[in-house]
Parts: sequence; structure tokens; C-alpha cells
Amino acid sequence: MPDHTSIQPIDPVSDPRVAHKAALLNGVTYHYLYGEPKNGQVKATIFLIHGWPDLCVGWRYQIPFLLDMGFRVVVPDMMGYGGTVSLAGLLLFACHTRYCKDSLTSGASSFLAGSGESRARAASLAELQNRLN
Repeated sequence: MPDHTSIQPIDPVSDPRVAHKAALLNGVTYHYLYGEPKNGQVKATIFLIHGWPDLCVGWRYQIPFLLDMGFRVVVPDMMGYGGTVSLAGLLLFACHTRYCKDSLTSGASSFLAGSGESRARAASLAELQNRLN
């Protein structure tokens, strides 16, 4: 496991470890950060989903650590945040409803289908921190 004390967080504007990408999923254009390990050997793909209100760059400290561990990392801005479009009036602030859960699952599945990765898993920040500690 890499020494996490020496890993620098990503620069959200211009960091060679990640690329800013966009994907059209279920009629919504999502912005996301995408990174792969330097050596090109990917163990699995991890989706990092931010909470409300936040942005994908909220994961800037965890992304380098996961890349160094050999994971491909996909970090979308959720609907209405950062570079992802907002569908005004569409169940505003309803992230606790079934719609939000289904949208997150559907969005992650669509990212997976587009990447060809079959071993990915979405995780919350709290879950990731619990597993790494």
C-alpha cells in the first residue's frame, strides 16, 4: 500500500493524473474526472460519488491514493453541480428519495457500460474511509 503521507492532492484545474471528461447519460450531460494508474495495470474501477452540496473535486485527496493503489477512478459531478447540467425543477433537493438512488445507480451503470469495466463499485466517502482505516 502506498505511503499516503507523501501523496499530493490533485489540482482540480490542471493535473496530469486525471482528465476532465463528459458523458451523456439518460439525457443529462455529466462532467467527471477520470484517472488510471501510471503503470496502466488496473485492478478495478472505483466510482466516487460526492454528497450534497459538493463537487467531484471534494475527492481530491483520495483520488491520488487510489490511483497509486492501482484503481481506475471515475468521479462525476452530480446533477446540478460543477460541470454537470442541472434539470431545474426536477425533484429539487430530493436526494433522499428513491429517484435519487435510482439515478445514481443508473448513472454509475451507464458509466460502467461505456468504460467496458465489469468489476467496478460505487462508494460513499464514509464507506471508503471506513474500509481504508
